[in-house]
Amino acid sequence: MKINDVSGQKNDLRRHMKALRDGLSDDFRRKAAGKIAGFADMLPITPDDCVAVYFPVRSECDVMPLAARLRQKGCRLALPVVEKKGAPLVFRRFDAVTRFKKGLFGIDEPDETAVAETPAVFLTPLLAFDRKGGRLGYGAGCYDRTFPLFPSALLIGVAFSKQEIPDVPVEKKDVLLDYVLTENELIKVG
Repeated sequence: MKINDVSGQKNDLRRHMKALRDGLSDDFRRKAAGKIAGFADMLPITPDDCVAVYFPVRSECDVMPLAARLRQKGCRLALPVVEKKGAPLVFRRFDAVTRFKKGLFGIDEPDETAVAETPAVFLTPLLAFDRKGGRLGYGAGCYDRTFPLFPSALLIGVAFSKQEIPDVPVEKKDVLLDYVLTENELIKVG
């Protein structure tokens, strides 16, 4: 299969999966966020770890209840910062004193006063996933450019169970997940 064929498949799948996720009710999303937080003690995360989380945008799974539980366990939290379009993400500490600014994509990000962090674990939003570690994001490549800079980090995709598909189209540049966390289960890939 040609790369362009895979890119076209991904774009079609993105539209479909975004519509599916957007169609989920607010009540379902709220309940799912609580169930996802309930997996905090089952995740392969230690209190010494720095965990990269994200502010949910559009209809993404809300990981903030999970982030609060991880903070209670002693984990440091970090949020992604887009310093330059097309560049890897950087991560800054997310805590009670973090000051925010609007980032390039209009998402709140820690400002320059926040401490830079090196995440040991990434919680990343998804549009679709499969049980082989395939993941589909928005297509900007932010995480694919970033993950190779953290080769020993644990990659955990966070999605609603309805976002699972049999096979995510994967290109050579795509980085596979180690786990997927849904409201129903923690899936170990492999």
